[in-house]
Amino acid sequence: MHTLFIQSLIQMLMPNFSVINLAPFAIGFSIVALGVIYYFLNLEVSRRQRAEVILRQQTERERLVNQIAQHIRESLELEEVLTTTVAEVREFLKADRVLIYRLWEDGTGSAITETVLPEYTKILGETFPEEVFPKEYHQAYSLGKTRAIANVEQADVEACLADFVKQFGVKAKLVVPILQENRQADKQRDSKTPASTPYLWGLLIAHQCDRTRIWESWEIELMKQLATQVAIAIQQSELYKQLQTLNAELEHRVQQRTQELAKANVSLRAEIAERQRTQAALQALITASPRAIFTLDLEGNVKIWNPAAERMFGWTEAEVIDRPNPIFLDDQLEEYNTLQQSILQGTTYTRVELRRFKKDGTAIDIVFSAAPLHDSDDSINGMVAVIADTALPAIMQYTFLLAPLLSSLSVFRMYLIAAGSAVLPIKGSRKNKLDCCNLWL
Repeated sequence: MHTLFIQSLIQMLMPNFSVINLAPFAIGFSIVALGVIYYFLNLEVSRRQRAEVILRQQTERERLVNQIAQHIRESLELEEVLTTTVAEVREFLKADRVLIYRLWEDGTGSAITETVLPEYTKILGETFPEEVFPKEYHQAYSLGKTRAIANVEQADVEACLADFVKQFGVKAKLVVPILQENRQADKQRDSKTPASTPYLWGLLIAHQCDRTRIWESWEIELMKQLATQVAIAIQQSELYKQLQTLNAELEHRVQQRTQELAKANVSLRAEIAERQRTQAALQALITASPRAIFTLDLEGNVKIWNPAAERMFGWTEAEVIDRPNPIFLDDQLEEYNTLQQSILQGTTYTRVELRRFKKDGTAIDIVFSAAPLHDSDDSINGMVAVIADTALPAIMQYTFLLAPLLSSLSVFRMYLIAAGSAVLPIKGSRKNKLDCCNLWL
């Protein structure tokens, strides 16, 4: 039905038309359709090829960035990391030269790391004046500015810059900043102040010397990513150096402290030896003293009881050590109790005349001198007493000879002074009356 309608319509519009006349049109239409299909197929193939190239480039870029990041994590040698980075960047970008330009505090700059093809001039190690990269340009780069120059002779390139780079054979260049945190400013700001602008540590630069070059956006992005990795390596290296410095300072302090402790140990040993010698000398003097000497602790128990005390009172050392003082056990004189408590509170007594009794009950007249004993914290921990028999004045001459020697012993000087006096004979006294002269023994 529709076919008949179409044929009738064609006959009305084109009376001389026949089906045979459609053949050339069909062939032409087929050729056009095939051409269109072929075009779109080629377009799709090209699109896919470009996508594959972009994907491959992206994969390679990621591989390069990850490889450098891994190298940074595994190495603390900044120079090695920088050398590896510029070499791999030059190889990846197919550039003629890649370098890291370090900016110094005085405004000058140096190429601290470089890789360049043999046919071009090396820049490594050269130091350039501030005019090469004036400080007024630093601020823009500190904020992340990059610069891609396809042709150094193009109109918007400064003549001085063009003349400078031409001497190194440069025709195109790509510059990205290497930034670091401004730690000095961060230390000075408070918590309410915004973070300071990073400072420009240096530049990562790629040169094309054999031809002009239009830098692709992905190449610029790659350089920025690698500059970030370089910044991480720099920060890691600086922190490691700070750690090494702190460790060295700590080691020096430890060695210094060890030496001080060694000296103190030597001094302490010498002091201990001196005290031991002093103690031995004092023990010998106490043992040889003609006067009775004993010490009591806070509970009134005997701690020292010399041979003179044994001879004077009759009790042996074994009988009295760590037991109450036997001299006053018979009646516990109130006067003695008061005297003992007063001594333990810090009072020193000299020439207290008393009558006591020996072990066999024989009475003996004595002169009693006593002083408190102090521990290392200057707290009273007992008392010491020196007793002379008033019936034996001649023996005091021996004490007089010992006194200068004892008074020179620093450990017991305070005892000699604190005890008050020793009993010595006074010349010209018909009754051999006793007096004191600031000596115990």
